[in-house]
Amino acid sequence: MSEIEGAITDLNKKGLAIVGDMFLAFLVSLIRPIATVTEKLYRRRMGERYFTGWNVIIGVPLIIAACLPVSLLRGEGLDWMDWSITEWVSVAIGCVWVAVFALAAVAHFRDVRRRYRENVMWHSYCYGVGFNKRPSDIAACCAIVGILAGWFHLYGIMLLLVFSGGFSVQMRAFEMRKMRKAFLDTIDGHIEQVSFADAVRERLTPDQANGLVAPLPAYIAKEPRDRFVRARGHGKEEKATQKARETVQMGLRQG
Repeated sequence: MSEIEGAITDLNKKGLAIVGDMFLAFLVSLIRPIATVTEKLYRRRMGERYFTGWNVIIGVPLIIAACLPVSLLRGEGLDWMDWSITEWVSVAIGCVWVAVFALAAVAHFRDVRRRYRENVMWHSYCYGVGFNKRPSDIAACCAIVGILAGWFHLYGIMLLLVFSGGFSVQMRAFEMRKMRKAFLDTIDGHIEQVSFADAVRERLTPDQANGLVAPLPAYIAKEPRDRFVRARGHGKEEKATQKARETVQMGLRQG
């Protein structure tokens, strides 16, 4: 492959990565506001980048749309005197939901300003402090309430509750997987730093090298193994120690 073709390939890869990041950011910008329309009702002290003005801009119309009377959406119930009891209940739930959500949002932005004013450290992506329950428990509660809403023909509320609870659980599960991956990467990095050089040079088994698998054919000589270890960024401390030892010995000879 020529240098031009390699450069084009690299540009394509970078372009695809940028598009992928933009698409992921777009999904998160939609998913998080849907999740927070219910999360804000039972969680407080959210981070300023987890709950922003965008969550309010998307969340309030979602609540209003979910609680609008079905006949009004169909254009059949323009006269509010013709609304059924279920539709009035839906409107009442919507009014209370919007009011509580708006008050919680105002309290959130006030707390963000207070934290800066009082120099309080708080993670900007914190999803808040609330009921000490697992995400699956919260999803089950949202699903039960959603089913009850559907039973009473409150279909918009049902859909918003189900999607909000589901997205909330998915976000928590994603964060747990991400943290677990970072945790395992840290452990693996430590094991490689400690055992990689010896595992390659001495052809150690996983049982002898903390589970590290570093297979190289037996016919590879010691010098290529050493070069491979150094190329991977390991064994640097041994090289530094050897260089310091040589410097000391040179100084003694000169003395």
